[in-house]
Amino acid sequence: MERIYLGDWLYNAGIVGFLKINSHLWKIGNGKLESTDEGLLKIGDNYIGIDRKIFEGFSKRFFDYAFKQYGRYENLLKLFDEYLNDLNSLDKEENAEKLRKRYFRNEELSFKDLKKSLPIEIHGRFKKILDGFILLKKKLGKVPSKNEIKKDKDLLVKYLEKSIKIMKTEKNNFWESDVQIYLRRIYGQKSFLNKSVNKNRFEKFYKDFEGLLLSSSIKYDRVFKCINCVERKAKKDTIFDTGISKFYGLNPDSVNFMWNFKSKLPLCDICEIIYFSYFAGLTPVRKNEKTHFYFVNSDSSVEELLKENLLLESILKRDAKENFLLEFFTELILIAETKKGRIYSSKCSSHRA
Repeated sequence: MERIYLGDWLYNAGIVGFLKINSHLWKIGNGKLESTDEGLLKIGDNYIGIDRKIFEGFSKRFFDYAFKQYGRYENLLKLFDEYLNDLNSLDKEENAEKLRKRYFRNEELSFKDLKKSLPIEIHGRFKKILDGFILLKKKLGKVPSKNEIKKDKDLLVKYLEKSIKIMKTEKNNFWESDVQIYLRRIYGQKSFLNKSVNKNRFEKFYKDFEGLLLSSSIKYDRVFKCINCVERKAKKDTIFDTGISKFYGLNPDSVNFMWNFKSKLPLCDICEIIYFSYFAGLTPVRKNEKTHFYFVNSDSSVEELLKENLLLESILKRDAKENFLLEFFTELILIAETKKGRIYSSKCSSHRA
């Protein structure tokens, strides 16, 4: 088994991400983190052990996790469906107040004015979305103009229906494209995230990672061991720069001062994939039209590291208020005190016996 020990905060985020991507191999029962298949995954105190067979199907799990975390596809399908329902319910006056509040807030609009204004408003929002959703925009072709919508709102209804149909029937294309778009913002230009890769993205990732990790065809550096684990042989020509992280302070320029004036740092194939999994260890929260990422670092144990980040994730999913950290640390202290109380109770019971 390959051992993966706790390390710096980014690597620890990678361990958490790797465990989340492979969530089918562990569970938390009675407050304890346990492996469900110790042949593939062993959970130690300050490390996880993995058999290389764990990488069978890893590429799909990796893409599925990133696709779900990004969430654009599902959110837009839901939004387009809402637009359709609202346009189709516009003819009934009893729906006017609800629609006015949803799209025009406190503006005073008569039912007649609402019927004219709502299709134009939805058309504007739809076009704005398409400007940032290039794949769908290309597949849709020419969108009706504002004047055409004024004359016939059913043209907009048809285009929304067409959008939903395209997204559902060609989901795999959006799956690959959205994962690339999302992870480019986090990692940079590594592997399938390179700007030159505009098709077969999943295949590229499989070839660069899963395929190599499962085979014995990896080319290793003749001299260096991995700079991170200092145990396994370094993978030949691994670039440890913005392909690993945009915000970690490693790029070809700064790396030159760190490692013998070279832009390549020796990293093994296992540590490379752990670093490449750190996106899944972060909890993204959308605030003020920006995505913020949160992570709690801990070097006490793998179990505590994972559980603390799962707790943070659950709190942020409930409601990302300004005082969420206060709520997080309060719950963390309560858990620690409860755990301490159980240990004390157990000791007392043992002493009486």
